Amino acid sequence: MNIFSKLKGAKTPVIIKSPCRGSYIPMKDIPDEVFSQGILGPCCAIDPEDGRICAPCDGKIVQLADTLHAFCIDCDGVMVLVHLGIDTVGLKGEGFSVFVKENDKVKAGDAVIDMDLGTVRNAGMDPAVITVIANADELGEISFPGTEDCLIEVKRK
Repeated sequence: MNIFSKLKGAKTPVIIKSPCRGSYIPMKDIPDEVFSQGILGPCCAIDPEDGRICAPCDGKIVQLADTLHAFCIDCDGVMVLVHLGIDTVGLKGEGFSVFVKENDKVKAGDAVIDMDLGTVRNAGMDPAVITVIANADELGEISFPGTEDCLIEVKRK
């Protein structure tokens, strides 16, 4: 066996980038128990500097909430849920503009949704952008470097 056959079977980690610019918030500090307790899966959040929300990885948009406050992207078998703000479902789409539709293929960094931070804050809501690994039980080790270029790293089983 040579080095190339070993590498051929190696599983490359999936790198999930930050969906927006801002300050990192660890899971335990997210101000919503559904997320801070990891009920939907391991996650972290970003306190956004602006409202441009981008694809955190290359993949396909598999779900887009009717209220535009969340989307799910399949990143090579890693299901990544991006949730915009706390309790923002109550805005019923107000303050959100979408650039994609379900089944669109996207590249990391492509604009997905613009969230008007003023609308969210004026409604008394927290604009934290939460990134969840929704199918963590099917995957291997998940770590949270917390940087813009590597928010989450997923290693396969």
